[in-house]
Amino acid sequence: MQRQRTYDTLCEINAQEPETVDLQAVARGMLARLRIGMQLGQVEEHEEAIVELQTLARGLIIRQKFAEKQQFYKENMEKVIKVQSFIRGRQQGEAYKSLTSGTNPPVSTVKNFVHLLNDNDIDFDEEIGK
Repeated sequence: MQRQRTYDTLCEINAQEPETVDLQAVARGMLARLRIGMQLGQVEEHEEAIVELQTLARGLIIRQKFAEKQQFYKENMEKVIKVQSFIRGRQQGEAYKSLTSGTNPPVSTVKNFVHLLNDNDIDFDEEIGK
């Protein structure tokens, strides 16, 4: 008889399982919302300190990135200057070549070398004296 009663109870419990699962889900959701609400309340109490901490952290990260970039530029500045000097020299050489050997050099090239055309007698004497 006891086995029959136990079996009947288990059958009843199994028949009500979907409702039980729904009730458990609602209870778990309510407890989770309650915990989250309490945590949010604690966060709101310290909101100003949290915002200040975030600000300081972001500032530190940005300053570190800027310092890294600045260090990189300082370390490679000589290389950049050498490359720029090489390119400028090459461009000047090509422009001078087009000025001296070209039939119609561009106006910008002539303008860049017009200072060489202002030779006077002193410059000429200096060149001959050397």
